[in-house]
Amino acid sequence: MIKEIDIKAQCELVIPTLSCCIYKPTSDKLESILTTYIESDNKKLYGNYFSGSLIGLIGITSNGSEVEINHLAVNLEFRMKGTGKQLVYFILNEYPDKRVFLETDDEAVEFYKSIGFQINHLGEKYPGNPRYLCIWKNEGKSE
Repeated sequence: MIKEIDIKAQCELVIPTLSCCIYKPTSDKLESILTTYIESDNKKLYGNYFSGSLIGLIGITSNGSEVEINHLAVNLEFRMKGTGKQLVYFILNEYPDKRVFLETDDEAVEFYKSIGFQINHLGEKYPGNPRYLCIWKNEGKSE
């Protein structure tokens, strides 16, 4: 089941999952990210739950006609089981009239390509780390 996360009430449950998608996560970095979700009206964090436990999450920023996926994290034991795709499809269905996009790296670009995102190579924004802009081409078909 996917639903919006009450970050204030579930902060301790969110941190371990969120840390799965953060480069060199520290307590300060994770707290800062969660604070932006709490304080911003256009940011939301959604969780995928299994048997009452948080197994994955997706964080977005919604501005006008666009939705940016900022974070996608799945607990290790639930990876490669469709959890991440469920979260992305949830966003595509929640925001059907908006342009959904994100920036990613080599590790995740094939995942987004397999869902149907258009991939644009951005080059190396950071030395030795190619980046990609992934844009959902809404053709009315998300699972």
